[in-house]
Amino acid sequence: MSIAKWFSCRVLLRTLSLTLAGALAAPAHAQVVRGVVVDEASGRGLPGIVVVLLDSTGKRLAGVIAGDDGRYAIRTSVPGRFAVRAERIGYRADAPTPVALKLGETVELRLVTRPIPVLLGAVRVTDKSPCVTGASDGREVSTVWDETRKALYATDLTQREELFTARVSRFERTLDAESGRVTSYQTKQNTGVTRSPFVSLAAAQLSAGGYVRQSSTETVYYGPDATVLVSDEFLRDHCFRLKAGDGRNGGLIGISPRILRRRPSCRRSRSRR
Repeated sequence: MSIAKWFSCRVLLRTLSLTLAGALAAPAHAQVVRGVVVDEASGRGLPGIVVVLLDSTGKRLAGVIAGDDGRYAIRTSVPGRFAVRAERIGYRADAPTPVALKLGETVELRLVTRPIPVLLGAVRVTDKSPCVTGASDGREVSTVWDETRKALYATDLTQREELFTARVSRFERTLDAESGRVTSYQTKQNTGVTRSPFVSLAAAQLSAGGYVRQSSTETVYYGPDATVLVSDEFLRDHCFRLKAGDGRNGGLIGISPRILRRRPSCRRSRSRR
């Protein structure tokens, strides 16, 4: 083997060893809380429970969905004092369990849940039902919103971890410039694998620029995804009111968000993403 080739191989092996060393060293500095979520009565692991890591103010820092055996593992990049809470849609969440994580430490934590269902008293929804801010000023609105956010947060976590098969339909119309009549119409469909059926703009961008934006030639509507709907920006920009279901959803109640103030979307903008 020539000296040049030997040197090249040595450099390559050295590079590979440094890369592998870095890859192996990275997890050693991560902090991990892991364990199992169990039912208090039976002691069995509960699948599909959302487990969240909270900071000292109660803000969600990370979350995972427990596996089929109820086991979970949450990683955080910084050490410190946190709390862990198990959330189950339709049931009251138990008080968060405090946990302290040292640098590179892994802590085992068994979470015991009690199946106490969330109950609402008699609720009458009318067109004059108040629109409350923060979904916390009204007891019924707050309760329904808490359960809604659980479902949205679980959806957000699922989309981050799994792939979905999606079919996208694209509708195209050509209009006559003078009469506005449709001169041609076609539909195109594509099927593929994606992490989410659609991805919205970031919550901060929508909060600053609005959900409807106009240019000289078109109006663009930006629909919020699950990540946006559970964001602090969305909660801050909207008030919430209860809405009665109709048709197939008769007998159910839901949450109807409304923008609190006039959005910048009314301004003309040429940017589109």
